[in-house]
Amino acid sequence: MWRLREPRLTKGRSSAASDVYKKRMLLSANTLKKYSKTKAGVEMGVIKKIPSSSGHGGGSTNAATVLIALNDLWNLKLTQSELLDIGQTLGADVPVFVNGHSAWAEGKGDILTPINLPRFFYLVVSINKHISTQKIFTHKALTMSPVQRKISDFSLVSNPHNDCLDAAIELEGEIQQALNHLDSTENHLGIARMTGSGCCVFIAFENKEDAVLANEKLPTQWSGFVAQAIDRSPTNNWDVAKW
Repeated sequence: MWRLREPRLTKGRSSAASDVYKKRMLLSANTLKKYSKTKAGVEMGVIKKIPSSSGHGGGSTNAATVLIALNDLWNLKLTQSELLDIGQTLGADVPVFVNGHSAWAEGKGDILTPINLPRFFYLVVSINKHISTQKIFTHKALTMSPVQRKISDFSLVSNPHNDCLDAAIELEGEIQQALNHLDSTENHLGIARMTGSGCCVFIAFENKEDAVLANEKLPTQWSGFVAQAIDRSPTNNWDVAKW
């Protein structure tokens, strides 16, 4: 299985969204292969457990995980700094996933300041629709109203800002409906927010029971799940991720 000369993905059911993730994984593997000049290959597969193309950073964390895993599998012995540099060429949010710790990111995603976040429970809701990332980043609502913030302005729960929100709502108004619904739930913390460039939204709860109850009361056209926040990525628990 590991004797393939070129990285490739296992066959399986596919969709346009999953194909994007697979291409990011292959790009990551081939970029690492070129950088290291190794002749090794690999066969990879992925099982997605989060909504695709929903602003969760799924493609970027896949790319980062491929770098970490293949660095060990191919016995490359590259440092974390080297993997961070490679990750930056794959996307601005790949380095934070290579780093594997909650962080405040600046610059092009390469200046990372570790932060610790409370282990709240989050109800994450998908409106089961997708918006093109390209449409978000070329929308006038995004390019005309950027907000510059510093880490000193950052609040653990309240007063967050997402530059993509106005553009996303103009493209898909149901996002606002989902935000309003989450803001009406009982015993939540702060305000409802949107994930990345959308279309998922989420809200925090101190108690898991409240989050689960809110999930059970979601309108039937939406889907949701409850997750607890962590500061360290599961990859930090792998031997391959010890630096």
